[in-house]
Amino acid sequence: MWCSSPARIANEGDVLLSVRAPVGDVNVAVESCCIGRGVAALLARNSSKEYLYYLIRNNQQRLKHYNLKPLRDKIRRILEKQN
Repeated sequence: MWCSSPARIANEGDVLLSVRAPVGDVNVAVESCCIGRGVAALLARNSSKEYLYYLIRNNQQRLKHYNLKPLRDKIRRILEKQN
């Protein structure tokens, strides 16, 4: 499947996080791609992409617990606690 005019793009190496059911599933983009509303593309600013990926992967159960609350705020809080 392809998109002729993507609104949101993930770059190669971005960490992809499912923000809709199932909340918390995580992966890494192997190439630049269009992403939908149910996926967030995360870029590590002050750490490695691998660290971000494993941080989220190791906290998947916490993320799934917060699926009814604003996921972005919960991710930010978890990342702040880890630093």
